[in-house]
Amino acid sequence: MNISKRESGISEILSTLLIVALTVILAVALYLYASGLYTSITSSKGTSSYLQMSVMSEQNDEYVFIVESGSIPSPFYIYLETPGGQNILNSYGVVLTTKPVQISADKGKITITIIDVNNDGRLDAGDVIIINYQNLGTSLYGYSFKIISGGMVSYTYTFSTNI
Repeated sequence: MNISKRESGISEILSTLLIVALTVILAVALYLYASGLYTSITSSKGTSSYLQMSVMSEQNDEYVFIVESGSIPSPFYIYLETPGGQNILNSYGVVLTTKPVQISADKGKITITIIDVNNDGRLDAGDVIIINYQNLGTSLYGYSFKIISGGMVSYTYTFSTNI
């Protein structure tokens, strides 16, 4: 009586192909991580995935931001949150045009003006955002300013000084 034993499993060729494919996938992921594609850009006072901005001036109840690098298309959303986390601004998708876009928050006590300097319909290098809170009666200390594009936060700034 000759009973042959059958072994089950995957072939040597298939297992080699799986190991090579896994190695290639890990190598690509490591390369993307090392080249900085998974990190965020950091500005002097905010973090960003798409934009690098800086505060050009802080005076007379007004903050002036300038976009240094990065680019996001219209429409995008702007949020202004109180220190308690309540959003006091509903921007409903800002679409940039050749004219400055002005948005009011907190019953007109805060105005945000966005100037698309190169008139390309995108928020990108050279564009200016002005936040004026002259009618608020207090500083923006503790407030957060966010720009959201494609469901992701593109820029965040927390006001940490009293003007």
